Amino acid sequence: MNLRFQVLRALCWLLWLVSWPAALLGVLAAVTSFRMPEIELTQLYRWSLVTNRVGMAAIFVSIALGFALGWLMQPFAGVDKAAQEASKRRSLLQRVVRVALFALFLSVFVSTFRYVHPEGGKWIATGKARPSEVSAAIARLYMWRLVRMDALFVLASAWILGAYSWAVIVGIRQAETSGEELVPRVVTHVRPRDYRG
Repeated sequence: MNLRFQVLRALCWLLWLVSWPAALLGVLAAVTSFRMPEIELTQLYRWSLVTNRVGMAAIFVSIALGFALGWLMQPFAGVDKAAQEASKRRSLLQRVVRVALFALFLSVFVSTFRYVHPEGGKWIATGKARPSEVSAAIARLYMWRLVRMDALFVLASAWILGAYSWAVIVGIRQAETSGEELVPRVVTHVRPRDYRG
């Protein structure tokens, strides 16, 4: 069997398996952000910086891995077609998750949201408006909303990448069942000057 195909299959299974704990981590962070447990503000600030980096990394990593899967799958026409058909099918769970993600998105962006940082023993909120001092209670609220936004990024990235990798796994299974030749097509390009009519 072709090495590229083996790498594609192994990567899809790995991404599908990793997407579950990543999504669970996102759900736990989101639920915690709604509960807003009492944590010392400087500690919460440090955690919000970590979650922000994790959320941004989740977006970029999922985009890169999505392109990598697409590139690996490109030569296998049957896998690609079956994966596209599988990804178009929407289960009840997928619809519920989409609604939940949209509600989570609204809970962050419809209400007021600003970045907060400590400065000279005060809490300063920044964003589109000019920097201004805010109370500790408002700073706590903003930081928990930042944690929720980053949880949304992790949850959405895990869900999208997990669903995409599962669709490719379905495509691989269908291609193997149908007996498709799983060797990449060789494309020969003829330059106009080499063409002899």
